[in-house]
Amino acid sequence: APTAGGGAGGATRGWRPGVPQLAMGLVLVLIAADMSPLFRGEFVEPLLKRPEKVPAYETQVARALDAGDDGSRVLELPGADFSHYRWGSTLDPVSEGLMDRPLVLRELIPYGEAGTVDLVRSLDRRIQEGVLETSAVPDLARLMGVGDVMLRSNLAYERYRTPRPRSTWDLLTSTRPAGLGAPRTFGPPVAEDPGIPFTDEITLGTKTTVPDPPALAVFPVSGTQPIVRTATTARPLLVSGNGEALVDAAASGLLAEPVASGRAILYAPELASKPGELKQALDDGADLLVSDTNRLRAERWTGVRENFGYVEQPGVAPLTRDPNDNRLPLFPDETTANETTLTLHAPGTPAKIAAVTASAYGNSFAYGPWDRPVRGIDGDINTAWRVGAFTDPTGEAWQTTLAAPTTTDHVRLTQPLSGPRNRWITRVTLTFDGGSPVTVDLSPSSRTELGQVVSFPARTFRTLHIQVDATNYGRQRSYDNVSAVGFAEVEIPGADGKALTADEVLRMPSDSLDAAGASSLGHRLALQMSRDRANPAEPFKQDTEEIISRSFALPTARTFALTGTARISAYSADDHIDRLLGRPSNLPVVASSGRLPGSIAARSSSAFDGDITTAWSPGIGDPEGGWLQVVSPTPITTSSVTMSLVADGRHSVPTRIGLVVDGQVVGSVGVPPVTDTSQRGGTRQVTLTFPAVTGSTWRFVVDDARTVKSIDPISRSPLSMPVGIAEIGLPGLASGVTEAAGTGTGAGAGQSATGTQGTAAGTQGTAGVGGGSAGAASALLPAQLPGTCRDDLLSIDGHPVDLRIDGSTSDAVNRLGLRVSTCGGALTLGPGEHVIRTGDGAELGMDIDRLLLASDAGGGPWLGAGDAGAATGAPTATGTATTGTAAGGTPAGSAAAGTAPRITVQSSAATSFTAQVTGAQPGTPFWLVLGESLSRGWKATVNGADAGEPRLVDGYANGWRITPTAAAFTVTLTWAPQQIVRYSLVLSAVTVVFFLALLLLTTRRSRRRVAAAHAAGAAVPGPDLPTVEAWSIRPARVDRRTAAYAAVGAGLLATVLVSVSAGIVVALATVIALLAPRGRWLTRVGPAVCLAVSALYVLEVQTRHSLPTNGDWVEAFGRVATVSWLAVLLLATDQLVAVLQGRRRAAAGSPTQPLAGPSGTEATADTH
Repeated sequence: APTAGGGAGGATRGWRPGVPQLAMGLVLVLIAADMSPLFRGEFVEPLLKRPEKVPAYETQVARALDAGDDGSRVLELPGADFSHYRWGSTLDPVSEGLMDRPLVLRELIPYGEAGTVDLVRSLDRRIQEGVLETSAVPDLARLMGVGDVMLRSNLAYERYRTPRPRSTWDLLTSTRPAGLGAPRTFGPPVAEDPGIPFTDEITLGTKTTVPDPPALAVFPVSGTQPIVRTATTARPLLVSGNGEALVDAAASGLLAEPVASGRAILYAPELASKPGELKQALDDGADLLVSDTNRLRAERWTGVRENFGYVEQPGVAPLTRDPNDNRLPLFPDETTANETTLTLHAPGTPAKIAAVTASAYGNSFAYGPWDRPVRGIDGDINTAWRVGAFTDPTGEAWQTTLAAPTTTDHVRLTQPLSGPRNRWITRVTLTFDGGSPVTVDLSPSSRTELGQVVSFPARTFRTLHIQVDATNYGRQRSYDNVSAVGFAEVEIPGADGKALTADEVLRMPSDSLDAAGASSLGHRLALQMSRDRANPAEPFKQDTEEIISRSFALPTARTFALTGTARISAYSADDHIDRLLGRPSNLPVVASSGRLPGSIAARSSSAFDGDITTAWSPGIGDPEGGWLQVVSPTPITTSSVTMSLVADGRHSVPTRIGLVVDGQVVGSVGVPPVTDTSQRGGTRQVTLTFPAVTGSTWRFVVDDARTVKSIDPISRSPLSMPVGIAEIGLPGLASGVTEAAGTGTGAGAGQSATGTQGTAAGTQGTAGVGGGSAGAASALLPAQLPGTCRDDLLSIDGHPVDLRIDGSTSDAVNRLGLRVSTCGGALTLGPGEHVIRTGDGAELGMDIDRLLLASDAGGGPWLGAGDAGAATGAPTATGTATTGTAAGGTPAGSAAAGTAPRITVQSSAATSFTAQVTGAQPGTPFWLVLGESLSRGWKATVNGADAGEPRLVDGYANGWRITPTAAAFTVTLTWAPQQIVRYSLVLSAVTVVFFLALLLLTTRRSRRRVAAAHAAGAAVPGPDLPTVEAWSIRPARVDRRTAAYAAVGAGLLATVLVSVSAGIVVALATVIALLAPRGRWLTRVGPAVCLAVSALYVLEVQTRHSLPTNGDWVEAFGRVATVSWLAVLLLATDQLVAVLQGRRRAAAGSPTQPLAGPSGTEATADTH
């Protein structure tokens, strides 16, 4: 008979493939099919096919920064989700790998301790979202020990919508903030040439005179603080807020003096659970800065922008838990007294609405706080609660709780009336105090200003819950280019029949003023408020706050100097902006159908200012129907006009212009063919002729155009670029501009064409569609704003405050900050609650973006604080001139802040510093500051004595309050966790040596066994390899008690991990596999079956619905989730069964019994 090892008989039978061989072959076939993109040349995304050799300029800048290492660090701006450069992708920042100098850089994952993450995010967020005030950069850099700021312009910005190189370069270089030196440049100019079409409002709105920036630029920072330093304990700046407060304070100049004089900066919320330390700061004479930051709001980390939700009411949670809400634990022990929170009524006024919440708002990719729930009941028809962008909103809900019960038989529902509205709600269910629901179909009237009245039997209730049941779109394969839905207003009648509305007021922190009480009068006090705004050049966003609406409480009466920052509103009408800029009233009034979002320079009067460097341009979209209108003071008679059209390949070009004079259609004039220039903003001049006509109001309408297209980066749908008209020459117009200006270089005769309707000339110029250089336009506007006092921009406790806005018209046009001051002198506020409100800039033309109320120690006005010191010598409210003090200067009648001792670093390594302190005054405390992220891992010793745990100072750093006993002494700073690393390395080395020795010994022992077997003529032992149990092995029977315990345990674990149904299936499978003779087939075949079912379901749903592959893709397959989990659970069950059966065989002491072969003989059991 043949043996198990084969033999002659085995050789004659031949080889027949078994199950393992067939399975392996099937796996190889599936792998080859899955790798088909490799064979088609589509395995790598084209955008990833870039050279990955690091350019020479990257290493050059790294060497230059290392060579200039003065003990400071480098701040790289802007941050990015991941590091994708024009030359390649490294994912992690390349600067870290090339440079030895310490680096500060923001990435998607918040590496570092909470204080550092918060401070760096607060600065970089403003760059990302287009709202940075560059004056904040120098003092923040000094605070962080930054000696050089590196501006990176070679990021692939189109990947994550990071800042545009040209606009960011212009921001930092057009008016370089004091403290930043002239940049050193590295690398070639980087053109805005993204890998995908990405021409949008920011690209079009950037001044054409801005050059392509260098790949890298390094700005030196003057007067930076060393990483290891000392600070005085006298007059710390005690901040009620977080890193956002420090950025605002740096922008206003309030941070300059504390940084320059070495005063410590402390966070009041960080001392919430340390009343002794808070009292110590007050006893040290702290200046108090109360800000409207540290807001109670959601935070997410899915990108480097739009990370914050709306400001919440304390104790009011969303209807559905938001899994993306992961808040940074900056102040773990804080209370509402340390936070800026939302109230729905002003202090001293009765509350109408107690709470408003919803299941969600905005979209699933980023927070959109402008779509917050309270917008659905704020009394403003132009705002709305919106939900469901990019998703199906069915099932979403909105809810309000009234301050007192109301009795009514109807409510009025109005859906959004502004923004994208191609989808709307068709059915909702209303529930009152959880009672019987009322389901209603929404009619078209709900999409008008009148709204839809929903009637029901009269009832008394406090809580109204509205659920979205259906929309006009229903369930779709994709929701690209489909708008969100929601409610602009839910009107609930009150007892007087008037609609109950919420009045949003943000309540500022009260922690430091509560702690100081009446003694706060002996401290300087600054109240700092900033409007949460968006970049208007990104029309998919809206301002989170149209106005500043704040409340705060004062323990005592005080007098404040008020200053701030204003900007021309990007949402105001063209003619209103012209008046604010001081355009002479005798010039024609110009209007248009629209303006490029975010660009003041693209307003309609730019086409009638005689300046070829400016141009009118509407927003992105179909250019047909756009119009430009001028009203002349006197009638004009003409038969021709000239036009300078922007033709640069980025703008559509009109091919027919309709002419309407005094409301009468004259006709449509053909524009001869116009070719594009090679210059950014380049223009071509054309002459349009028509029958002579007389009139005062001339409207030029784009009837047809040669449309230039781009692609929306989110929806991938085509976008039509706007036209640009740099100048219209209308003979006889009062401005004196009788011909469209043209400069230059004339294009050849081939660019000229003559026809009966128009003539295209070859004159070429450059138009600054997004703003231009000084030219004829500047002659039509004064150099400075009129500075007229007005009382409609600000009110305190309901009383108007006269304000003056000062600044240059150039800054105003470019939407840079303008100085705010009072016309009536200082402001006196009594003890108690106060409310500050600003006016709506869209209506008034001016946005108040930041306010600073400053009161000196003793209660008088703090002159020279922050912005108040920006206009030295400017007339005050009393008409006299004041020189002021330096921002944040010494309080009147008080001594200067104490001087900190000197510190000299004698040696340093990556994890330790040794320094010598000199000039200390025994018994006079000071702060020892290590400018690294706060961590208890840092240990400080003073002459060998432990200095205790570090405290948070300067917003991010480690600080130890030291009371010296000598004038000079040695301090050491050590990163204690490094000891664990060293011990671990030693242990690893010992372990490696041990196992090498073990391997050597076992190898020698194995060789001796082989040699002994050869000498004895016995079989040579095989290699000790893992074994796989053959399917033909007869399983060992397990007793029923063990099977019951195993089934219950496995079932309970499956229930906890997945669901009850999964637990039942796993329990049954365990029992069958342990007790049935062939039951283990269930746990072996079951996982494959479950996995196949799951895969087929996913493929079927994806094929049928073409689901978008975004972050929510997996949610579409919830129905098969349990089946997918069963594949894993049954695999684990099979292993459990194998272990129990193996123990049973071992306990029985018998070899494995194979099952009978097909011929009745026993099959061979080869388990190796």
